[in-house]
Amino acid sequence: VLKHGCPVAWKSAEPFVIILQCSFGGLVILTDAFGQGHLSLDEDLQLIRIIGVKTKGTPQKLVPLEDNYPMYKSEEDLPNSCIQDELTPNSNLLQHSSNTGETTLIISNKYSQRNNEHSSDAVQSSSKSSVDQDVNAKEPSATSNNETQPFIKKPTKPPNILVYCGIKDTATIFANIKSSLEMVINTEAYTIYHLTREAMLSTPWTSNAALLIVSSCLEWSTDEEKKIDDYIRRHCGRLLSFNCSIDSKFSNKSVDTDTRKNTLIQFKYGDSVVTTFRGPYYYTADNEYAEVIVPLDQGSRADEKNMNHDQNKKCLVLKTCLNGSGVVVLSQLLLERDPADYATDSESFARLKQANADRLEVFRDLLTSLGIDTSPGNIPALTPCLLLVRRVGLKESFLNSIKHRLRDEVLKSKNISLKFVDNYGQETTPSLLPVITSVHCDIQTQFFRLSEYWQNLKTSTLGQVVFYTDVIPTTMTVFDGLIFSVPENIGVIAIAGRQTKGKGRGGNAWLSPLGCAMFTLPIQLSVGTKLAQRVSFLQHMVSLAVVQSVVTLPGYEELDLRLKWPNDIYYGKEMKLGGVLVTSTIMNTIIYATIGCGFNVSNSNPTVCINDVIRLYNTSHPDLPDLPPLSTGQLIARTVTILEGLIEEFNRSGHLPFCQQYYRCWLHSGAKVTVQLDQPTQGEIIGLDEHGFLSIRTPDQKLLSVQPDGNSFDMMHNLIYVKST
Repeated sequence: VLKHGCPVAWKSAEPFVIILQCSFGGLVILTDAFGQGHLSLDEDLQLIRIIGVKTKGTPQKLVPLEDNYPMYKSEEDLPNSCIQDELTPNSNLLQHSSNTGETTLIISNKYSQRNNEHSSDAVQSSSKSSVDQDVNAKEPSATSNNETQPFIKKPTKPPNILVYCGIKDTATIFANIKSSLEMVINTEAYTIYHLTREAMLSTPWTSNAALLIVSSCLEWSTDEEKKIDDYIRRHCGRLLSFNCSIDSKFSNKSVDTDTRKNTLIQFKYGDSVVTTFRGPYYYTADNEYAEVIVPLDQGSRADEKNMNHDQNKKCLVLKTCLNGSGVVVLSQLLLERDPADYATDSESFARLKQANADRLEVFRDLLTSLGIDTSPGNIPALTPCLLLVRRVGLKESFLNSIKHRLRDEVLKSKNISLKFVDNYGQETTPSLLPVITSVHCDIQTQFFRLSEYWQNLKTSTLGQVVFYTDVIPTTMTVFDGLIFSVPENIGVIAIAGRQTKGKGRGGNAWLSPLGCAMFTLPIQLSVGTKLAQRVSFLQHMVSLAVVQSVVTLPGYEELDLRLKWPNDIYYGKEMKLGGVLVTSTIMNTIIYATIGCGFNVSNSNPTVCINDVIRLYNTSHPDLPDLPPLSTGQLIARTVTILEGLIEEFNRSGHLPFCQQYYRCWLHSGAKVTVQLDQPTQGEIIGLDEHGFLSIRTPDQKLLSVQPDGNSFDMMHNLIYVKST
């Protein structure tokens, strides 16, 4: 911190405040480093916030150490001379309010913290000469969309469960529903998103949801109803609705005159009697595609035999399959939220809590009826980290490089602190990761074959110092506290067998089950290098390195692994295998980039993995020797090795040779997209521009460079053109 500013004043209150005078460039460096979680202070101080302030007057002089003033318990005990010396708004940096006793700062909104993700943050316009290249995109193989082939699943909805809660108190309601969902679904198979009203109307969610849940939404706009109808009927979507007015679009719904709004009832479900709240309506199963789940008369759950003889049965929960379209489950039973959300008094709260396990069981069954995986997902215990090297002396060099940052062998950081220890014994928590330094490089681990990693790693620097842990929340934060301390010639990498809270692009969660290759790789780029001047290309390099780690193996060349701009790895055109996240910050003349990467190697769920693709290829080519399956250790090492080579080649030859390699694997040449100018404009994808962004040719032959609109579902939807400055 002191390299980029000079402290001029401080305030010893809660929180402790330091006024730092610095240049604009210094402020940019400090706020960027803070945004990445890389800014730290000595004396075990944790930085909470950076704000810009305007100052008045001059700082009060510090009391000389040799002066010995008496201590006073309260302001009333102070002598008059002390009171007269009190800070005043006109002569000091800090303003003191005589009314509240609070010290305040004059806040300036001129500067703000910026978190720089080099996915597509900066956008440049480009000339025709810089992008009008020979772009030869690889055509999909014949096997990529063959529905009759074994092993590969048909393209399915992405494993997203979306929750729509209307427009009032949506964050609170969503958090409650998400909590219930996480107790009844396989959390390793799905990501739960809050679908806001704005996102419902503006993002391409209809083709990116395995299930939509709507909760107690009594008012719908025409546009919202059209979106829901489009999702169900055109995209064959699945809807679970709890007491929503939109139910009437899919079934006859009538008011139950004997029931008030949100009435506490009991109903029989299997061998249980469940207590819950219900809405004021009931449904009628009036066609052959309707199925009663919970009858209105609160009797036993209807079976298929009863349904054949009673098509007009009244019910509280109804499942209906729309002919040739989607599936809808409508419920007047309010099962999606914790009882505390509905309870009006202590008696009803107690009754609901006692029946909570039964409520969740019914909720689970409704989800199962919609094809959602509700098998129990195990949340494993966190494990310590192993510090592993293969080269003699490298471990000692690394530890010496960070020694000055340790306090009692702990390197503190905002998200997770590292405690370097010799042996097992220190407890692992989400905020403290023990790093065991005395283990052998070929130690046996539960989820990762280190021997395969070392055998396939051919780098001079990258990935030579391994932080390996079987189970960790996320590898993306492991190096937050040491990224500026490790020398450029020591390449560290964090590898996990499993992640419990993996991070994806734009703050999305990233599913990280066993069999997924997951790593975080910090690298340093001198600002004078060609890649540092076009750092957005780094994410493309990592994606290409993943694909090449497979298809450059003898016999694996024809596997249909593709690249989707800006940072996704695909099998064919429809099925995502993995993705890349790159964050960066600049300090002095060095760009510090942190690469996060995850791709499916041997986990067939929730979508598809590389070994599934290999099995399909073996079946489709019986005349050829079977290709053996690949491992995470093998492919992580090969990816890092290839990445190091791509970086070196880019710095020697620039971006054009790299682009030619990239285009052989990508999906987009000649594709039509919509660009948001003054009005939506159709354009044709030409390639990457000189900065690594997507180059589009409009109908009037103008070339634009574009970025995504920030939605969480499809980066190619609603591309935004931003003029260069």
